[in-house]
Amino acid sequence: MREYDHPLQRIGIQILLFVLSLVVISWPIVAQSTPWSLSNLLGYLFGIWALGVFMLYLISRASHRPSEQDTDSPDSITDPGVESPSQHSNIEDGS
Repeated sequence: MREYDHPLQRIGIQILLFVLSLVVISWPIVAQSTPWSLSNLLGYLFGIWALGVFMLYLISRASHRPSEQDTDSPDSITDPGVESPSQHSNIEDGS
């Protein structure tokens, strides 16, 4: 069994969040006994959508595993078109 560092990495939690999001935007919840005004309904649906996007962001951040390239220092990354200072030190003075 895999070790999880964060609860959002667990597939069970992700499925629970998905089902909960379906319930929150289902027709019986949206069509409650007191009628929604159009602005309230749009605000509610937009808020639920924004919360869903934020939860997806949190899940992606929790599942992110840094690669070797992420842990390298910026000094070790070189542009192929630019010579590094170490290449200059190996060039002998021709004068």
